[in-house]
Amino acid sequence: ADADLAVVLPVYWSISSGWLVAQWTAGHQAFLDYTARSGLALKEVKVQGRGETAIADILTAVHANRGDPILGVDIDAVRERLEDLPWIVKAGVERQFPDQLIVSVTEAEPMALWQRNQKLFLVSRDGDVIETANIAKYSNLLIVVGEDAPKRAQALFDILAQTPELRPHVTAAVLVGKRRWNIRMDNDIDVKLPEDGAAEAWKRFADLNQQNDLLSK
Repeated sequence: ADADLAVVLPVYWSISSGWLVAQWTAGHQAFLDYTARSGLALKEVKVQGRGETAIADILTAVHANRGDPILGVDIDAVRERLEDLPWIVKAGVERQFPDQLIVSVTEAEPMALWQRNQKLFLVSRDGDVIETANIAKYSNLLIVVGEDAPKRAQALFDILAQTPELRPHVTAAVLVGKRRWNIRMDNDIDVKLPEDGAAEAWKRFADLNQQNDLLSK
């Protein structure tokens, strides 16, 4: 029994002290360093799909330097950091041996400006707020107002798209009671769409405008 105890105790001490973990980590790093010296070292990061996201932010998310072992890049962690960036909704990361990392990103598509508490926020087609300091760049977008307006705006935009001759005259859309829309035109006319049959009502308004030139009155 004493002999068995003498064997077990050193092993338990090694595990509890982290010695084995440290040895494994050192060995793993030595292996990665060997692969880098053998040609599997990061030389270039290629980025596809970038528009609004700064290249510096993407490289920071990659968190790897030229010459680092390409096998040491944590692909899943890089993807998560990329998708945490304000504009990026989806990212893909893959190694292209021997020395390239390919990053592909899909950015949010700006849809409207959301007015809330006297401030404007840029929102995407998914109804999410896009963090950007350059709101003025998107001043031509339609302004939507209402607590649930960003999430419901895409359905409204589909309706407005059916009458392209009227779309340039629309300046804002206000969601009333979380149920229906008031459409503000550029001559300060409000078109109050019903909760049900909004598409048909908007088409009817377009026909009346074409017949009677309502927007000029």
